[in-house]
Amino acid sequence: MDEESNAVMMEWENPLMAVHAKVVCSGGGDILHIGFGMGLVDTAIRSHDISSHTIIEAHPDVYARMLAKGWGEMPSVRVLFGRWQDVLPD
Repeated sequence: MDEESNAVMMEWENPLMAVHAKVVCSGGGDILHIGFGMGLVDTAIRSHDISSHTIIEAHPDVYARMLAKGWGEMPSVRVLFGRWQDVLPD
């Protein structure tokens, strides 16, 4: 939910995110995902054979939740904090 109690992402979207991950990861390689949200698509991405998985997250609360859940320690996963416009040039 956002600050106005509007739904941003819901658990029922899980099957859709799994299909997205399958398509995006079908060629293997390096995956970049901007915005973690509930982590639905990122969790699905982890089930595929890819080289690396980079996640850029700008919201401090979501970023902290990601780290608390161990995303920063997962093999082949790189978690970057900031807006993608600021992070990508580095």
